[in-house]
Amino acid sequence: MCRETGIDRATIAGLGDLDVDDIDRLREAFLAAQRKRDADLTAATEDGLRVVPRLLRPAIKKILFG
Repeated sequence: MCRETGIDRATIAGLGDLDVDDIDRLREAFLAAQRKRDADLTAATEDGLRVVPRLLRPAIKKILFG
């Protein structure tokens, strides 16, 4: 879980005694939240770029996001 989430072991240990199932549920919830955040960010970016002509959007994205 530490490798996938970037959360260190001390932080996870601070949650108390968790069994393997609890850790798996926590990991899945964290990853689902990351996926939702990424989807929301993509949708917001696309929505914000609607004011830019379609042919210019790839160039603008490259400027903004490298």
